Amino acid sequence: MLGGWATHFALIWFAVTGGEAYWPYTIALGFLSYMHYTYIHEAIHGNILPKGRVNRFIQDCLGWVGSIAMIANWPMLSRTHKAHHSHTNTEHDPDIYLKLPFSLLLVRVFFTCVFLMFPMALLKLIIRDRSMARGYINADTIMTKKEKIGHYAGNFLMLGIFWTAVFMGYAREAFLLWYIPGVLGFATLAILISWLPHYPFDRSDRYGVARNMGRSWLNPLFMWQNWHLIHHMWPSVPFYNYERLQKRLEPVLNEKQARDKDGVLPRHGKVQRKVPAAKGPPSPQPAE
Repeated sequence: MLGGWATHFALIWFAVTGGEAYWPYTIALGFLSYMHYTYIHEAIHGNILPKGRVNRFIQDCLGWVGSIAMIANWPMLSRTHKAHHSHTNTEHDPDIYLKLPFSLLLVRVFFTCVFLMFPMALLKLIIRDRSMARGYINADTIMTKKEKIGHYAGNFLMLGIFWTAVFMGYAREAFLLWYIPGVLGFATLAILISWLPHYPFDRSDRYGVARNMGRSWLNPLFMWQNWHLIHHMWPSVPFYNYERLQKRLEPVLNEKQARDKDGVLPRHGKVQRKVPAAKGPPSPQPAE
C-alpha cells in the first residue's frame, strides 16, 4: 500500500516538474489506480487488520485514500460491493448494469467514465435508464444516513477541486494526472474483475455465482481475482490465499460442477436480457 502510493505521488511529481509529455505518466498512473483497488477491496471485507473499532477506522481511512484515486468515494465502493455479495447476478446487484455482451460493455464503460466527471446528485436527476441506475448512480438507496453524507460530500469535494483546477488553468494536470488515470483504473476494474469473472451473469448459486479463470501467471494482472469464485465463497480469505484454497477445494469444486479453471475467455453462452429476481431487500441496512 505504502509503496503503491509512494510510486503514485512520485510519478505525479516527476510529471509536473519534468515538463515533458504527460501521457506515459497517465498510463502508469492508470494502472496504479487499478492496483489500489486491491487494498480497497480487502478493507471492505475487513481483511487488512483484526476486528476492532480503531482498526475499522484505519481501514476506512485506507478505503478513502484508495477511492480518491479511482474517482470514487469509500461509502459507495464499500456499500455497493457488500450488496454485490449479498445479491450477486440478480436485480439487486449493483454490478448487474455490466451484464452485457463485450461490445456493448465497452460502450457502457465509456459513458460511465464520462459521467464520473459530474456530481452524482446531478446524474440521479438526469439519467433515467433503469439499467444504468441499477448500478452505482442509485448507490445512496442502500446506504445509511451517515454513509449518504460521506458519499455526497466526498463526491462534491473531489469534483469541486477537480473543476476548480480546470478553471484556474490546470486542466492538463487535472485531466492527465487524475481524471484519465482514474477512469483507466475504473475501466480496467470493470472489465477484468466485475465482468469477466461473472460472465454471463446467469447463476446465483454458491458454486456458480462466479468462476475461477485459473492460470497462476495471471495473478498479478487480475490481483488474484482470477480465482474469483473462491472470493465469493469465502470473502474473509485474503486475496493472496485464493489460489492456495482453490487447490485444497478442487475435488469439491469438481464434484459440485463449479466453474473452476474456466479460462480467461468466457465459454458459457450469451448474456440473456432477463435479470433474475432477488430475494429480500436490495441490501441489508446496517446500524447507523
